[in-house]
Amino acid sequence: MKKIKIYIIITICFICGITAGFSFHSYQQHKLLKETANEYIQLYIYASKNYDQYQHITAKEAENIITSMEKTQRKEIKEYFKSSGLSVDDKQIQEIYKVSHKFLSSLSYQTKIQKKSSTLAIVTVTCPQINVAELEKTATKNTIAKIDKNNIKKLNDSSDLFVEEIIHAFETCNPSKETKTITFTLKKQSSKWTLEDTNQFIADMNKVTINGWK
Repeated sequence: MKKIKIYIIITICFICGITAGFSFHSYQQHKLLKETANEYIQLYIYASKNYDQYQHITAKEAENIITSMEKTQRKEIKEYFKSSGLSVDDKQIQEIYKVSHKFLSSLSYQTKIQKKSSTLAIVTVTCPQINVAELEKTATKNTIAKIDKNNIKKLNDSSDLFVEEIIHAFETCNPSKETKTITFTLKKQSSKWTLEDTNQFIADMNKVTINGWK
């Protein structure tokens, strides 16, 4: 009888040990997943080229994301001005890109692991937005006032003035009170989580943070 009790105790301890080990492993995996998701979001928002600061993203991947992101956003800014009939040069586009990201770095966001399997995870991001339409409204009003006051008649001068006002609007605006939520997917490869689709991640993050370039 005594031996049976000992066997039962040993069995219970063994089962408890396995359960505790499994729980700890699950916790560590969830922590790794959430840290990785946050690093991707922070990489987008801060656009920092200090690639060595990331623990779960390789320097090469971080560089590729930043390069693709900058190319995409600069293109969107250029198309925005083209559709408005105003000219803008590469230097001005870069200035607008930089000031927009300076504003992005001040935004707060919430992230959640929505679904998770052994190889895929769906991450949701909720964030207030920059409303370009509101910035444009303010910039247009100020530009027209200065055109009238200074009797400006050249289109290029008007365009330059509007760019200055857009930049100023970015520097002084507040995020929208409304928030938007998007999802992106991470896939597991060799015990690491990586983006399933980098271009889609950039496009989705553009949608959740900036409303109006397109």
